Amino acid sequence: GDHNTIMFDHPATGQVAYNWNDSKSQGKETIVPRVLILVKRNDDELLKVAADAVRDLTMTGEINVMVSPDVAAKFSHYYSVDNNKIQLFDPNPVPGFGGN
Repeated sequence: GDHNTIMFDHPATGQVAYNWNDSKSQGKETIVPRVLILVKRNDDELLKVAADAVRDLTMTGEINVMVSPDVAAKFSHYYSVDNNKIQLFDPNPVPGFGGN
């Protein structure tokens, strides 16, 4: 929704925590929980771990996974991880923040 935000206060680590509740209904719309997976660039071992986690998350239960377009392409090409529960996360860059 309009009030969902992500703020990065500290560097990322290799730790991952999963926490979600069952899908909830609001009126006629069912809200499916989503998780955003961020993968460090140029780390093939971590990419495989993330691909395995995404495969498990999307094949069991009702959860959608968001990944960047380049990571989604690598999941599909190298690990055959591709289904309709994987959504693309492509935020607009903020001027003066981040970069390659």
